[in-house]
Amino acid sequence: MHPARKIYISFSILLALICFVELKAQNKLPFLKASQVTSLDNGVHETSGLIYFDNSFWTINDSGGANILYRIDPTDGKITQQITISNAENKDWEEITADEKFVYIADIGDNNHERKEKQIYKIAKADILKNSKDRVMLSEIIRFKYPESDKSYNYNAEAMVSDGTVLHLFTKDLLESNHFTIPLKAGKYTASYVEKLETKGQVTGAALDRKSKSLILVGYFGFGDRLLWKFTNFTNTNYFKGKVQKFSLGNITETSQVEAVCFDKNNKTYFSNESFGKVKQTLWSLVRDILK
Repeated sequence: MHPARKIYISFSILLALICFVELKAQNKLPFLKASQVTSLDNGVHETSGLIYFDNSFWTINDSGGANILYRIDPTDGKITQQITISNAENKDWEEITADEKFVYIADIGDNNHERKEKQIYKIAKADILKNSKDRVMLSEIIRFKYPESDKSYNYNAEAMVSDGTVLHLFTKDLLESNHFTIPLKAGKYTASYVEKLETKGQVTGAALDRKSKSLILVGYFGFGDRLLWKFTNFTNTNYFKGKVQKFSLGNITETSQVEAVCFDKNNKTYFSNESFGKVKQTLWSLVRDILK
């Protein structure tokens, strides 16, 4: 047998063993019961980011989807407005976040570790609110790459938040997440490394509540549990140095592939999942108190 083939088989066996051990460990996590709010429109079957703004939820589709930001009715999940970003391409849109004045759409996915540069599209909330019809808009573009490291591939990320001063990105490594920051202004940058956390799961979405000073990450581990991490009692923006709580949201047959999380104006936690098998794209809610 070719040596490279032996190495590949050995790595596959090792990865399978790691996954088995971690899946057993996930069964011990405290369970957070979610309530189904509504099924989402078929036009967002790959919902990959979520924010609450102007009494509506807003989402995007994953890689290969249209370069469109969708407004979603909170009661029935229907698309009520589409905003096309004319100077954007959906290579792998994975996240949206917002601060007081802007919405940021993150074209940062890189599952094959091939992209040297990623993009974030920035649009003003004031421009979005000019009318409620389908529209075409131009965005500012934030371009960035990750710093050189000893990794043989580029980082892949699907989670991002804005704290009003910088953007925070959280990578989707198999058993850990690396935290980077980049500026909010249009331009070209190298991301700044901040910290690392052993997650034992893959991070796919993030939401920051600046009022209560808490950060939520969501994700999953293979075909095992869908996961939620809560961070509190951190200093400045070193989120991983604070108190960390980890929960299960159920398995893939219940909540499918969880890709996005957000807070509404009342600080209630919501998350969404992509369509998978018999599980449709869905908006879920959590009772805020159970995350204390």
